[in-house]
Amino acid sequence: MSNIKRKLATILATDCVSFSRHMVQDEVATLSALKSCREIIYPIIYEHGGDIFHTAGDSVIAEFSSPVVVRYCRDKVLRRDRCAQREPRDKNKAILAGRNARR
Repeated sequence: MSNIKRKLATILATDCVSFSRHMVQDEVATLSALKSCREIIYPIIYEHGGDIFHTAGDSVIAEFSSPVVVRYCRDKVLRRDRCAQREPRDKNKAILAGRNARR
């Protein structure tokens, strides 16, 4: 038997739709919307036991130990985002979220 330790991780990657285009159109409003998006995403990730290990621009990448848990997390993020988009001032804010399992 090998002494290699293996770990299955599921990655959640989120991204704001058309972020660059919105930055060109209205940087202040876009950064405000990004802050609102992160206020939605971060607590949900932590609530589901996720670990945020990278952010860049408008993206957030988090690791989870279970693909089932990350699916619930992703679905909750997307549901909360749809609710937030119903507010007229936030209609240009939308989150894309995907998942991937790797060893």
